[in-house]
Formats: sequence, C-alpha cells, structure tokens
Amino acid sequence: MACLEFLKDWRDNLLSGQYLPITVTVAIALFLLKEILEIRRRALERKRKTNAAKLLLSQELEKNHWALFSFFRVLQEIKDSQASAPN
Repeated sequence: MACLEFLKDWRDNLLSGQYLPITVTVAIALFLLKEILEIRRRALERKRKTNAAKLLLSQELEKNHWALFSFFRVLQEIKDSQASAPN
C-alpha cells in the first residue's frame, strides 16, 4: 500500500508542477503517446506486409503445383501411348 500512496503523491506532485512545469509534463506525455502510436503503426504495417507475402506465395505455389501436375499428367499420357503403340 505504501508504494501505491507514493505513486499517487508522485503523480499529484508531477501534475501540480512541483517537479516540472505542466507544459513540459504534457510535452513529454504527448511525445510518449506519439512514439507508442508509431510503434503500433509499424507493427501493423509489418503484419500487413507479412500477410500479403503469404498470400502471394500461396498463389504462386498453387500455380506451380498445377503446372507440375499437368506436366506429369502429360508425361504419363505419353508413356501410356508409347506402351500401347505397336512396335
């Protein structure tokens, strides 16, 4: 409880301008808020970029899988036609 009282006293003294003028306190608070919002913005930007890269990669893998599947299907058809062709 003593810690909680200390923090309340410290907050009251800070806001009353006993430690720093209120303008300085507000400027520091605004700076910290701006930095926190900037960190959040960058994190969301990284998340968006990661999701976009995942989507692009999944689409490309799907296209490549289909091309490879088609290639092996045609190759099997050629093998089958050669095996059934009279010599």
